[in-house]
Amino acid sequence: MDQQEKKIYIRRQSQPWTQGQIHHENAYKEFIALPKQQREAGNVRISVDHLYGGKFVAFFTETENNDSYATYVDEYNRRVEIMMAIPAYAAYINRIVDYY
Repeated sequence: MDQQEKKIYIRRQSQPWTQGQIHHENAYKEFIALPKQQREAGNVRISVDHLYGGKFVAFFTETENNDSYATYVDEYNRRVEIMMAIPAYAAYINRIVDYY
């Protein structure tokens, strides 16, 4: 069986899932590392270095008691879905959505 490494994926406004940048991954990992009770409270401000300079700031909310999926609101007030998954899973979701 092919063991693929999990990567970070994001989806904005019902667009297809795309591979995230390092600042997305770092923010997600920082959020997941928080105690579960703090994550469940929602609207958790996470700030990490942005790939292109400055800071990436997002307000994370845990979704469905799932350590592989969350949502955040970015600095432009856009809701973004974020997940850690193997590439084949992200491609599978995109194919299903495209089909329907």
